[in-house]
Amino acid sequence: MIHAEIDVQTGLECVDRDDKCPLMATMGECKTNRSYTNEHCRKSCDRCRVMRVNSSEEMQRIMQQKKEELMKQRRERKEAQRILEKGFEL
Repeated sequence: MIHAEIDVQTGLECVDRDDKCPLMATMGECKTNRSYTNEHCRKSCDRCRVMRVNSSEEMQRIMQQKKEELMKQRRERKEAQRILEKGFEL
């Protein structure tokens, strides 16, 4: 059995990409600077959960499903925004 940490929303690997992430998290940046910290400070900003899988292939499949779900949500939001903007033009 493999234990892996992934971002609960995106399914991406749960790591900090900036050495300053632990400090930023203690200073409240996870809430005030989400656009940066969601991408670069996943671990320090508690965006992770442990998953237990039987193989790395299963883990890759789960991560791919999460990515596809996220892409679908983004497309739906973009379409809703387009419809709203079009409605205001009438």
